[in-house]
Amino acid sequence: MVLLIASLIAVVWRSDHTILLLSSILTLFVSLWFMQATVRVFDLRRPTIAGVWFFCYLLMCWLPSLLIFMEITPEGYSYPIYAGPHLPRFLFATTAILLAVPLGAWLANWALQFKPVAVASYFEHPVLETTQISRAYIVLLSAALALTLLYFYEVKELPIVAMVKDPGNFAYLAMLREESFVGLDSHFVYAYSVLREALYPFLIALALVKYIATKQKKWLVLFFTSLSAGVMFASVSIARGPVATILLVVAACWFLCRLEKVTTKQVAIALALIIAFPLYVSLASSSVDATVADALRIVFVRLCYSPAYVAYVYFEVIPKEVQFQYGAATGKLALLLGREHFDAARYVLFTIYPDALETGSAGGAFFADFYANFGLPGVVVGGVLLGAVMQSIQILLTRRRKTAASMAAYAFMFYAFYMTISRSLPTVLLSTGVIFVLGFWWFLAKSDERLNASLDS
Repeated sequence: MVLLIASLIAVVWRSDHTILLLSSILTLFVSLWFMQATVRVFDLRRPTIAGVWFFCYLLMCWLPSLLIFMEITPEGYSYPIYAGPHLPRFLFATTAILLAVPLGAWLANWALQFKPVAVASYFEHPVLETTQISRAYIVLLSAALALTLLYFYEVKELPIVAMVKDPGNFAYLAMLREESFVGLDSHFVYAYSVLREALYPFLIALALVKYIATKQKKWLVLFFTSLSAGVMFASVSIARGPVATILLVVAACWFLCRLEKVTTKQVAIALALIIAFPLYVSLASSSVDATVADALRIVFVRLCYSPAYVAYVYFEVIPKEVQFQYGAATGKLALLLGREHFDAARYVLFTIYPDALETGSAGGAFFADFYANFGLPGVVVGGVLLGAVMQSIQILLTRRRKTAASMAAYAFMFYAFYMTISRSLPTVLLSTGVIFVLGFWWFLAKSDERLNASLDS
């Protein structure tokens, strides 16, 4: 961290905006202290939802925002950054989040009378599980498999098959990818999204924890069954994220179960598995002379620069081209307010890619969505709200008994709130599946309580 900050300062001194950049870096130190006091962000063996989110935000939003502010782009990145008043606004927004989120987490701690040391107590307890398979798990897995079969029935041409037959045909594969999911003519598109984003990752992680806790082979069979079905379903559209999502949640769940035994080598292997499918897709859908290094660069830029760049474009076009929307940029809120929805994500997409597919969108980070609606005050309030939501869920999970379902939900929340780096908060709560996974957890908890009661009687 010291070397990183020293390197940043060395770059800053060569900039025309030294004071603004130094202020942003100094804010980072205040934020680190605030996060440590609130959620013990440096206790890597007792990871918290807000703590994991914080480091992801630093790497994938705040650091790139400094580069964008200095008009620095990765080599070969063809989209220009324009100087103007939107650049200081953008840097203020990404820096304000460093204080707003820990403030929201602190408010949640204060309102719910929660102390950070309680997280350590949660991890010290063993997972409380029976060896029986609950009906609730079978119901959820059966629903997932039924939806998977229905999806394969409704999709006319599978993008992953087309990619294997005709690799390198990027335009055709991009069209198929959109038609196989976002543009699919089906009444179950939203259900498929929840299945891919939330239900499969949760069920797979749950089966893994059950097996680790009970050592029963039937849970190992259920783990591989759900994993195979989930990876198959997630890989069909050749989107880079869904398969990585499943592996990320599984890796996080395994990490939570083995906190004191995890080695650096094991973490490296897990990361390699997580990026394997995105790397393969990037390589197969690129030009025939693309190398592994080219694919790695694409994946790295997509993860560590593109989210910040897309968010920057929101600040470039609003309010210069489009006025603040005061709720209309968020679909559900626009409906409640009785206003016509303005699709800011699509507007930004066509600003970046004028020839993009009509079904596409460029969802910005959560603070970009708040900015599109309410300007810089919305960014600050949105950051406080995100911190409060993450910490409230942290408190909810760690105050209940430690079960496989709560561990799976805990691991899922790492992924879900990481997605606020490229999605709005309402999208993360609904489409990404935060609310659904909390519902699955409650459903399983009630089922386990009834099962335990019947076994005791």
